[in-house]
Amino acid sequence: MRSVAGFTVGLGLAVLAGCAGWNASHRGPVVVDYRVNSEDISGRPKMNIVEGNSFFDVAGSTNNQTYPPVTIRQCNAQRTECSLGIVTLTSQIQILSVNEQSTKLRLDFVYTVGEEWRRETSSTKQVHRLPMPEVIKDEGRVTRTADIPYSETRRVELPYGLSLSLCVSAPGVTTMDQRPCTNQMVHADAKSSPAF
Repeated sequence: MRSVAGFTVGLGLAVLAGCAGWNASHRGPVVVDYRVNSEDISGRPKMNIVEGNSFFDVAGSTNNQTYPPVTIRQCNAQRTECSLGIVTLTSQIQILSVNEQSTKLRLDFVYTVGEEWRRETSSTKQVHRLPMPEVIKDEGRVTRTADIPYSETRRVELPYGLSLSLCVSAPGVTTMDQRPCTNQMVHADAKSSPAF
């Protein structure tokens, strides 16, 4: 009789522990607001919004995004010689876990820089090419993982004056709700948010 009771208590504790572990990373879906910013190629201290988006999902999910082409410029110290390039940027944002005070995200960016941007579908073909010979050519990847506190904007610095700003709303908020992240993303200076 004691062994049965002991087994029942042990099983109950195991179930509770399992539930606690499950709740720690599965507290429900969250809203992730994000946008890519670029420095103005004129050299003025101004940031332009390339594109913004949001998604509503649970731990384990990913969001993939391809951004519009961005024209960048690099100049020498005297700004007498400059080169241009067109950046093609894609991102993947993965929700690793949803916790009480924050959500853990993994961000992967892949970028290429060249003289043209091309997008083709079954019915359309878009090509944008730079006219000048001094063209920047490069490619690379940027990966970051961090716990993002709820309703606080964070920033990822990318090459060539690009950056990503993002903000996560706590569980219980949907994309249909008014949320602090929306106002922060609109009014906050892209360079004033803490970087990770």
